[in-house]
Amino acid sequence: SGVMMGINERGRAEIELCESENRLEAALWGGGVGFWSWDRRTNQLTLTDNWLELAGFTRAEWNAVGAPWRSRVHPEDRARLQQQLDRLGEGETEALEVDYRFQTKCGDWIWLLGRARAPERDAEGRALRVFGTSIDITAQKKMREFLEETQAAASVGGWEVNLRTQALTWTAETYALFETTADEYSPSMAAAFDLYDPSFHAAMQAAMGGAIERGEPFDIEVRARTLKGRSVWLRLVGKAERTDGQTVRLYGAKQDITPLKAAEQARSEAIAVQHALTD
Repeated sequence: SGVMMGINERGRAEIELCESENRLEAALWGGGVGFWSWDRRTNQLTLTDNWLELAGFTRAEWNAVGAPWRSRVHPEDRARLQQQLDRLGEGETEALEVDYRFQTKCGDWIWLLGRARAPERDAEGRALRVFGTSIDITAQKKMREFLEETQAAASVGGWEVNLRTQALTWTAETYALFETTADEYSPSMAAAFDLYDPSFHAAMQAAMGGAIERGEPFDIEVRARTLKGRSVWLRLVGKAERTDGQTVRLYGAKQDITPLKAAEQARSEAIAVQHALTD
């Protein structure tokens, strides 16, 4: 009939289920989830304070900007995102899952993973309201891109430094390289630097300095010790993310090359013995 239906008991149950799933998702992601809803009848988009925090805004700052939400979606992602929203809205799909880039208050581009459902629909199956979540997956995206570029091998862990906050982040693999866990050790710039042999500090400072000041990538080999005191050789590879000529984030990988170094040492010793026997 095309007449808009009110929310029946089933509709209420679906909304409650949707909100429950959103709360569960927030718990699983450590609270780093923003919630939003879209009333298609009025075209009103509602963003929670958590969502605005993902983009670096307070509510007062967001309201003062006055720019529509879509204007901050990356131009290359707008059409794809809109297509997915339209399909959900017209009843072609039951749920939405799409990643896209969004510009934060300070001008950085972050990757968001959007998930949504439309538990309220009219008689024609068109969505009346859409409920969704957005998760910041920038670190995962950066690491995935990095590993694809370098064709990452085994024993590789990821790391990231946010230069605005000085926060150092390790992946689970990096914790494993240092024979520890996230529960046992909290990495920081100063503490993590002390894990490396002092004879390599100058080279590390030069590499990171070049990345921060000029955006230069680096690829160096250093000796370190694990949290259990074991000596290891690591290959450190890093890249810089820059905004308006300033480096805002460093990210990269650490690879355990101890077996390779041991093989090189054995080869050198074998050559030395061979020379001694033939001289």
